[in-house]
Amino acid sequence: HFSVLLKESIDSLCIKQGGIYIDATFGRGGHSREILNRLSGSGLLLAFDKDPDAIEHAKHHFAEDHNFKIVHASFTHIYDYCLENNLLGKIDGIIMDLGVSSPQIDNADRGFSFMNNGPLDMRMDNTQGQTASQILDEMSPEDLARIFRVYGEEKFAWKIACRIKEYIAENGSFKTTLELSEFIRTVIGKREKKNPATRCFQALRIHVNNELGDLELLLENLLDVLSVGGRVSAISFHSLEDRIVKQYFTSHI
Repeated sequence: HFSVLLKESIDSLCIKQGGIYIDATFGRGGHSREILNRLSGSGLLLAFDKDPDAIEHAKHHFAEDHNFKIVHASFTHIYDYCLENNLLGKIDGIIMDLGVSSPQIDNADRGFSFMNNGPLDMRMDNTQGQTASQILDEMSPEDLARIFRVYGEEKFAWKIACRIKEYIAENGSFKTTLELSEFIRTVIGKREKKNPATRCFQALRIHVNNELGDLELLLENLLDVLSVGGRVSAISFHSLEDRIVKQYFTSHI
């Protein structure tokens, strides 16, 4: 696993050896490791992740790092954590690598990708909440089309949503990622190089994990968490996240 934009994102934080930093999306710890390499004995790195697999990885591979603490929680809990631990206004920098991580995609059992057939789950914290399969079962065609259109920017959103609901009514739930992706392919055909299910899968994942709502909540409390002169480094992979982050900084600078 290789962390994206590792040097650039950490360089932009201007790490102080004795500072307090937060990795809002620990993943497999690539960004955390680079921050720890730049901290001295008095520095502290707090890492947040809601994925149980990420927490186990941190406990196994970062156990000897005394400047490091892992928190099993979404980054939406950063404000509350800092409040409870007298850290509001004391965080020198935050790194957030938004979206799904490659270990999550590569693990078929997590159900994020049609490239690795597995149960249609998509939950980053697979100990709670509804799976993608359950959401497809329960959501109306109108709401499902809205998700595909807004979160996936899918121009065939209504057609796909209606056909999915018709299929479920006749055949029952979609159980696997391959089953859903192949069905979407039959609905709209292959019109471009990438898999025709790509946008719908992105949309479902964003909805299942409330990714954009969580990001907005994190940004809402950001200034209360950061110290004077504190820095934020954000890595985004699609226009929806990118727009939210840029609009926030434009309105707060």
